[in-house]
Amino acid sequence: MFQKGKIFDNLLSHMQHFSLASLLLHLLGMKFHLEDYTGFNNVAQQRTSLLDWDNNSDSDESDSKPKAKSERTAAAEAETEARFDEMTKIFERKKMSVVRSLIGCLSKKNTENFEKSLNANTVLQELVENETTFKLLVNEGHLELIVNICCQGNANKMNAPYIKHLLGNIIAQYSLRTRNFFDVKLTDFKSTFGEFFADLVFSQCLTLRQADLADDNSTQYENQSKTLIRKIGLDRIRSMELLKRVFAAMNTHWPSANAQNSANAQGDNDELHQVVPSKPLLSTILRKHVTDTVLYMLKAFPFCSISHQQGIEIMKSLGEFYDQEDLATLKAFIRVELDRQARFTYPTTGNSTSGMNMGQIIQIAMRIRNLTQQEIDEASSDDEPDEISMEAVGKRTELFEWMRFCKEKVDPIDKVWNRRLEDPPSEQSDSDEEPPTIIEQER
Repeated sequence: MFQKGKIFDNLLSHMQHFSLASLLLHLLGMKFHLEDYTGFNNVAQQRTSLLDWDNNSDSDESDSKPKAKSERTAAAEAETEARFDEMTKIFERKKMSVVRSLIGCLSKKNTENFEKSLNANTVLQELVENETTFKLLVNEGHLELIVNICCQGNANKMNAPYIKHLLGNIIAQYSLRTRNFFDVKLTDFKSTFGEFFADLVFSQCLTLRQADLADDNSTQYENQSKTLIRKIGLDRIRSMELLKRVFAAMNTHWPSANAQNSANAQGDNDELHQVVPSKPLLSTILRKHVTDTVLYMLKAFPFCSISHQQGIEIMKSLGEFYDQEDLATLKAFIRVELDRQARFTYPTTGNSTSGMNMGQIIQIAMRIRNLTQQEIDEASSDDEPDEISMEAVGKRTELFEWMRFCKEKVDPIDKVWNRRLEDPPSEQSDSDEEPPTIIEQER
């Protein structure tokens, strides 16, 4: 109290040392109680560290801690409470200042000290998982600051993966809950999230589609088949992960009309009175841009399974919001890529196998096939009108053409993927329809 929290300032000036960063993390998690402070006058000569004031401290002097006087005057108690309140205010103010400084270490202000970035990221990530310190990351404008840093682009290229990972973990906490938690208000998050949603999503799409800055071999590597592969980079991976977290939070707190009606039909009382905003959080243009970006990632980085899996999760989150134009875009992508990725030939040996991203393409095709089959079943159950418009005829023709394409290209692969060990061997007719997905040796 007498030093006004100078220990925090001293530790911040040496954030490049991991041991001091760990000490700073311990100080941020400390708790003070009035009963720990009542013996201040008796032990002032024995206490040597702020750590000794922690109610969970393992100080060697705990066994010899003298007891406070059983009888205290009202004036002494008032003085003790005043000192305790002052110390608590100083401590809380310093903690907020420290967290803001740590966030600044992950911004474009820090472009050289990589050790400081790593230590600051370690401390901030630990704060996310602690219920007593989580509020430090989202209160006092800290959440807005983190979002702004995530949108800095190439100006913050060194720290971008770490700040995006931090924001993704923070958003994940809100995605799991629909009520206030950890002494934070959900309404504050929804206000900030809704305000910065479009900028955050669009900036991540720009990061994913931007060209690589370096022209040397640092952007490529040679795999076992002697093929030069473009590196995806940690920044793009974190951007894909952040988009997945963002859309998961969107579905939790801004569900689509279909999802909300389904929840109400199942009797979910917590969602009965929730009102879908008149203006959707995800605009049509932004949704199409995200879809095109995910498809671009599948084509541009065929060997990156981590990115592919994140892309599939993003498309699942957007599934409730897709319209016919989005489905047409996905169908066109599948028709082209399914044939283009059907066979991959190793340059040195001549062996061949299926394309590296064939699995994700088939997952998208199967999902659209199920949606198309559901639409056909619903149309068949409805009463046939006396007159059918040309638009309805064209739509029905398109649906049946897509189902025929799935039967020829997708269903044979689906049979192979869903076959269980206890199933009998398939007939020869079925095996003839299977695509060449097994490595073959040219003779």
